Amino acid sequence: MLRARHSTTYIAKIRDTHGKTQHLPHRILPTIRSYFATLYDLPTPETDAGRTLHSQKIHAYLSQHVTRRLTPETALLLDAPLTIEELSDAVKSSKTGKCPGPDGLPLQYYKRFAKILYPRFLVAFNAILEGHTIPSQTQAANISLIPKEGKDAERCDSYRPISLLNCDLKLYAKILATRLTPYVPGLIHQDQVGFVAGREARDNTIRALTIMHRATRQREGLLLLSTDAEKAFDRVNWEFLFATLSQVGLGPNLCTWIRALYSDPTARVCVNGIYTEPFKIRNGTRQGCPLSPLLFVLALEPFLSSVRASPDIRGIRTGRTEHRVAAFADDLLFFVTYPETTLPNLLKAFEVYGNLSNLKINFAKSFLLNVSMPRSKAQSIRPNFSIQWAEDRIKYLGIWLTSDHTLMFRDNFAPMLATISTDLKAWNYPHISWLGRVQAIKMNVLPRILYLFQTIPIDLPQTFFRDLQTQISNYVWRGSRPRLKFSILTLPKARGGLAIPDFAIYHTACHLQRILEWAKPRKLKAWGVVEQDEAGIPLTVLPWLPKLQGLRRVRDLHYTSATLRIWHRVMRVLDLSSDPSPLTPLLCQASTPTSYTPSIFTDLLQTQTPRIRDVFRDQQLASLTDILGDRAVTFLRYFRYQQIASFIRSIPQRTKLTRPLTEFEKQCMTADLLPHGVSYLYELLQRSNRTPPPRFMGSWEMMLETTLSDSQWGKSATLHTTARSHRKHRRRHINYYPCGIRPLNSLATCFLICRMSAGVVVKAGIGTSHMVVLSSNSPILGKDT
Repeated sequence: MLRARHSTTYIAKIRDTHGKTQHLPHRILPTIRSYFATLYDLPTPETDAGRTLHSQKIHAYLSQHVTRRLTPETALLLDAPLTIEELSDAVKSSKTGKCPGPDGLPLQYYKRFAKILYPRFLVAFNAILEGHTIPSQTQAANISLIPKEGKDAERCDSYRPISLLNCDLKLYAKILATRLTPYVPGLIHQDQVGFVAGREARDNTIRALTIMHRATRQREGLLLLSTDAEKAFDRVNWEFLFATLSQVGLGPNLCTWIRALYSDPTARVCVNGIYTEPFKIRNGTRQGCPLSPLLFVLALEPFLSSVRASPDIRGIRTGRTEHRVAAFADDLLFFVTYPETTLPNLLKAFEVYGNLSNLKINFAKSFLLNVSMPRSKAQSIRPNFSIQWAEDRIKYLGIWLTSDHTLMFRDNFAPMLATISTDLKAWNYPHISWLGRVQAIKMNVLPRILYLFQTIPIDLPQTFFRDLQTQISNYVWRGSRPRLKFSILTLPKARGGLAIPDFAIYHTACHLQRILEWAKPRKLKAWGVVEQDEAGIPLTVLPWLPKLQGLRRVRDLHYTSATLRIWHRVMRVLDLSSDPSPLTPLLCQASTPTSYTPSIFTDLLQTQTPRIRDVFRDQQLASLTDILGDRAVTFLRYFRYQQIASFIRSIPQRTKLTRPLTEFEKQCMTADLLPHGVSYLYELLQRSNRTPPPRFMGSWEMMLETTLSDSQWGKSATLHTTARSHRKHRRRHINYYPCGIRPLNSLATCFLICRMSAGVVVKAGIGTSHMVVLSSNSPILGKDT
């Protein structure tokens, strides 16, 4: 009900290969079957000589463009026999409630009979190495068609085929995917962020935005090319795929296990609840298979490598890095300079790769955007290429990229606000409860807003958050006057709130996540490299410089300065840090004497980013012997130590330099990136937020004539999360309506288990006339009854 469906899955009519529209079911089914049977059986060389030549071309191409390989030790590790622990983990990590494959057996079946099935599964899976195959019935799949948004519903290619595989085959594929996943980042360049562990869509959107802003600021001629791949996953040539897996160093056992998935697959398409006749599948990686995304990005990587290696394809350079392409699976974005030579050679690279792998780019649906190239030059090359030119923006990974960075709010956030307003009005059904509306906000609105916060790191006006809060408040309270402050609703449940998202805090958390990533110079992502090249100093020191000095250094960098402004806005208010901080760098400061070269600090402190905390021990300036440890005390080191000590004594407010690190500062100093960083930072900011406790807490304490600790309040406020009956849900409502308490003249029975006669009555239903009775002796905020 809450999920907006832009098109229905019911197919009323379809156009066949001759362009004739078919309306009758017995005509629609064969038309769709014919299209997908052809899609999954693309032409291959018919003669032995042709197949041999094709294989030679594939191996020659891969030998030239596969530059990253697994070590023999890693390949041997991946070839180890499959274990029952891996199978158990695959079952536990798989989501239940998913639609089963043709055999009709859901995941719950395999969980219920695990002790019986697991040993037999392992025997079957490992027997594949002995020449056994996966039965054809196991490899069968039902294809469900998902209409693509904004596409012509009468065309067969306007539907995305999702393969519903048998659960036993998915578990087998999941074991292989889990094994391979940790090693894929080492095989795939940072340009590719799709389905690679530790990489996200925002890595490429921030990178693209920063590069576009640089090109505009530096007046470098830049075009963006966004390409449209036709059925990229479904067209992959198996010979090319398996040759790629072998070329990157996968061992014989793992290759054999993967090949078994493609030994004899078949599929049938479900159209309006009716299945077509089955057909053979001879190419493609099936969407719905846990291993499919990894196989696709591995097969695409040689092409991206060829683009990076070609001297005739030119991108845009920042520092020592040249940026040519950003990829999320088959969504490709090219940074084009010198288009007269770059575009023809890029098209040639597509042609060569497509002939070997079956990739097909529809250039009629691809777009070029002029970012900063002189208009006259752009006009002169337009007739030479059959690619559409976008007027002032193109869509990439769900966001609009514009040549003018000041329009990012107008083109992305303002439309999202309007869409959410429309959706909330459409969801305003009377039977959705108060708590149900809260869940709708969390599940549907939050992910959409959070995606924009992460992919477009700009400083938003406060009017945006006020408008969003007004819309959500109107929806939650059904247009009536709010009975609780919005700040109370956004509190965590343990503090008496409902954990409604506070979007302003989420926005701040997304920017703080960037600062945490700045602090890991050895794990800096591609967008971080661009920002650091533009800033001219290590990003890891930028937040710890004096405010004016730091902002002055990045005042021309739109996205970097936005994050830095938000940091300085909240760092003291939310107790994240102080100025100065123990993390204050000894280099890059305006107050650092120019005679202090990096070698003075790096030799003495043995760190690439020397900070003030490195020269303190137990809140005191460390002695030279403490700093050197086992190293010898020389005259030069003694002199450098005195230089550093003199510099530190000149810093004002030195007492702040010796304080313990805050929780946020500790995270900045850890070596690894923080998993689920936004959620962690949101909780940290909420703990630091000084919102006063809800008034109903005071009302309850006055009535009970006692003072409750935070842990007692936390327990009482979270009782509903373990509720098994309607009684505890009613108890939850009481916490939110203390003003409904009044003496009751007639005797009544408490709705709690104690069943004592009551002396008070409480209105439990917000906005309703439903009354429940509560005994004043009931331990509603004490031990569970």
